[in-house]
Amino acid sequence: VACYQLKYDKKRGTKEADEDYSNFRIFFADFGQVQHELIYSVDTSIYELMNSGLDEFPQKYYKYGLIIQFDEGDYIIDTSNKYLNENFKDYVSMPEKEILQFNVQFDKRITSDCRYIIPKSELVKHLEFWENFKKKYPEYSKENNIDKTIEYQKKEIENYPNL
Repeated sequence: VACYQLKYDKKRGTKEADEDYSNFRIFFADFGQVQHELIYSVDTSIYELMNSGLDEFPQKYYKYGLIIQFDEGDYIIDTSNKYLNENFKDYVSMPEKEILQFNVQFDKRITSDCRYIIPKSELVKHLEFWENFKKKYPEYSKENNIDKTIEYQKKEIENYPNL
């Protein structure tokens, strides 16, 4: 993250900054998966995790951009959208910045046991965000296939509450 920020400090909001951010996201997703496997292999018991200081555990890993989500008596280590927003929003283009800010809400679980745990109205808001985004940034939307995201959101609303 620090290397990216240094590299793009004078090239903020450029296409190159967006492309490298996209490459970072791929690396970061892989990093999150590896960390999940490492941490999970050390402590697979949710009860041990809870007894070992649940309050400090998330903070311990957030500095690396990781969050802990609990579901069905288990936990998932994943990358944090809030962390990405905090560290990249000032370096990427406006469309990317809006997506970063929108995605922060997904650090909290929205599904459990293959069902949505948020109201259907929230899914409708997600769809509205993407439709408005497409209108606001037509070129970016075309280049990044936002239509696919919009179609996905429509199907999710149709199938609510199931995934």
